[in-house]
Amino acid sequence: MTFTPQNMVFTYLKERMIHPLETFCLFVPMVSFFLPVDLFLIGLTSSTLLILLNVGELKKIVFGHHNYLLYLFCFYMFVLASVNRNVLGQIASGLFFLVVVYVTYLRTKMTRELFEAMMVLCGIGSMFSLYYCTVDFYSTSTFLILDFFAKYIPIPYVYITEIAKNLRSTSTFINSNFYGNISAVMSLIVVYFILQGIRQRKTNPSLSWVKIQFYAVVLIVNLYGLSLTQSRSSVLALLAGLAFLILTFDVRWFIALLIPSVLVIVFRFEPILSLLPRLDSLAGSASTRLEIYRIAMQEIRMNLFFGKGFYTFPMIYAKYTANYNLHAHNLVLEFMLSSGLVGTSLLVARFVSLLNRPIKEWFVKEHEYMPLLLGIIALEIANGYTDVVLLLPQCFILFSLVLMCVEVDHEKNKKA
Repeated sequence: MTFTPQNMVFTYLKERMIHPLETFCLFVPMVSFFLPVDLFLIGLTSSTLLILLNVGELKKIVFGHHNYLLYLFCFYMFVLASVNRNVLGQIASGLFFLVVVYVTYLRTKMTRELFEAMMVLCGIGSMFSLYYCTVDFYSTSTFLILDFFAKYIPIPYVYITEIAKNLRSTSTFINSNFYGNISAVMSLIVVYFILQGIRQRKTNPSLSWVKIQFYAVVLIVNLYGLSLTQSRSSVLALLAGLAFLILTFDVRWFIALLIPSVLVIVFRFEPILSLLPRLDSLAGSASTRLEIYRIAMQEIRMNLFFGKGFYTFPMIYAKYTANYNLHAHNLVLEFMLSSGLVGTSLLVARFVSLLNRPIKEWFVKEHEYMPLLLGIIALEIANGYTDVVLLLPQCFILFSLVLMCVEVDHEKNKKA
C-alpha cells in the first residue's frame, strides 16, 4: 500500500478496529498537542478523565511496568508543594499527574503500528503549529484564560505575560525554548525516518518515495520553526542528538559528516557558524547562568534530601535578587531543588527500569529504534545542561513516546 499520512492513521484505526472511546483517549491529546496551550489542556484533561473512568484497565495503568513510581512521584511533589504553600507547584503537580495517566495509558496500548501513526500525527501537527509562531500571544485564547484565572488563583503570572513580549516568544507555546525543544525533537525524529526510508529503498528499490518526501517537508518546517525561536540550547542539543543518531545508525555516515564538520569549526567558516543563534550574547548569558547555578547549588546543600515542589526556584531566586526567574536552567539542579534526592531517585528508577533490558539487548543484537532512542536521550541531556523544558507537558509526552516504543518493540521481539 502506498504511504500517505492519512493511510498511516486511518489504516491503523481500521485494522485494529479500536473503540471510538479508545481512539479519543489515544489521539486527542496528540492532536491537540500542537494547538494553543489551553486547547491542549482541555484535550488532555478530557482524555484523562475518560481513562480513569475505565475501571477495568485502571489496575494495569497504575501498576503495570513499574508505572506506580511515576504516580508516587506525583503524590510526593504535591505534598511538598502543599507543605511549602507553593500554589504554582500544586497546579504543576496536578498537571503532571494528568500527563502521567496519559503516557501510561499510551504505554499499555503501544505497538509498532501505533508508534508510526503517532509520528505521522506529530509530523502533521508540527507543520500546523508553525502558524502560532506568527501569532501575538496577547491575542490568543491562552492569554485570555490566564487573564481570567489571574483574578482567582494567586500565582506569579508575570513569567508568562512578560516572556511573551519579545519576537522569539511570540507564539502560543509561550516560551521560545519550549517550542525550540519540540522542533528539535521532531527534526531528529524525521531525520531518523528519512534515513530509515533510504536504507529500505536500498534493499527494495520499488518502494515509494512518498514517505521520505513527507518527512523531508516536516523536517524543513521544523528547522524553520527552530530558527524562529533563536534557541541556542535547542540548536546545540539537536546537533548532539544528530551525532548520536547517525553514529549508531551507520558509522560510515557519521565519519562522512564528521570530517567536514571539524573543518568548519577549525577554519571558522562563517556562513555555517552564523547559523548558530545569538552567539553575540553568549558571554552575557553564561555569566547569568553561572550565578543561577551558584544560587541553586547553595540551596541544594541546605535541603539535600527533600525539595519544595515544582517551581521552587522562583521563590529561591527572589531571596537573592530583585529579578524573577522561573527555573534553574539545568535539569539536574531543577530536579534536586524541586524534589531532592528522594523524588529524583523515583524518576531515575522509573527510567532505568524502562530502558535497562532494551539497551542490554541492543549490545547483543541490533535494535531498529535504538539509534532514535539514543539520539533523543543525547538531545535531552544536552538541552538539560542549560534548560528544563523536559518538565513541560508536551516535551515530556514526546520524550516518553519514543522511550515506550523501544521497550514495547523489545518485548514483542522477546515473545516472538
